[in-house]
Amino acid sequence: MGLFDFLKKKKETAKKAEEVETPQEPAQEEEIKEEEEKATAEAPQEEAEEETLESLLKKAATEPAMRPQFYKKLLDTKIIVLTDKGQNGPEELQKGTSVRIKTLKEGKIPAFTSLQRLYDNDIIKEEVPYIEITGRKLFMATKGACLVLNPFSDTGKELTPPEIQSLLDGTLLGEPESETLKEKTTIRIGKPAHVPEGLETTLIEFSKTKTDITAVYIALMEKEGSGQEPTLLIGVKLTGNEKEQEIFSELGVAIRPYAPQGKRINMAPIYENGNLSNYFNNVEPVYRN
Repeated sequence: MGLFDFLKKKKETAKKAEEVETPQEPAQEEEIKEEEEKATAEAPQEEAEEETLESLLKKAATEPAMRPQFYKKLLDTKIIVLTDKGQNGPEELQKGTSVRIKTLKEGKIPAFTSLQRLYDNDIIKEEVPYIEITGRKLFMATKGACLVLNPFSDTGKELTPPEIQSLLDGTLLGEPESETLKEKTTIRIGKPAHVPEGLETTLIEFSKTKTDITAVYIALMEKEGSGQEPTLLIGVKLTGNEKEQEIFSELGVAIRPYAPQGKRINMAPIYENGNLSNYFNNVEPVYRN
């Protein structure tokens, strides 16, 4: 499974619960130690309804533009994991206490976005002990383990150890890789003959979530004399450069599924009177705010 693969499962009829590997008998156990948390004041409720982790997971499975929001939400949202002790229902963790969490037979840790997802498809039929813990704390306590989010549901997500580590160290949504061109490098920019299916839609949907984006373009870029094949270039106009790094970091995650194998899609800001503006000011954008 690739780093950014989301699981979109089809419903299977006549599948018995005993055929599915459930976390009733763990093959291994992971210990979680709860550290003391500083009390924080509740943020005032916003008028606009905020996307939940569960809704973002469902959208991210089919809409790459939503994946950056899903990853950011995952770190700080409480998710459910099963434990091997305590009474049925949620377990309260006190400072200095530790619990052992249950795993699937292949050693992967099942986690759930809500209590409803725990009982999907009647795999688990009775109440079981569980705890609620933020994604960040769970990942830090179980480093090196593979997790599966909503494993019994029609839509889920496997989180591999490299993916989890890149979330924790910030590289997954970190500063995109940059390239410094050699002096006197000639760049040719033109209209691409082929655009990967779905890329335009992803760019449009992603841009709708960023008020700082005013226009987005797709072009083909070639470095003359480099011997390299031309690559796609995403040009982005912004209202300012305060959120430039954040936007390009998240955009890189959103468009990564469309990059040809072994290649990348380049991104560049379009500044007024900049080197790229002469071309992009004379073509139609795929998105304009």
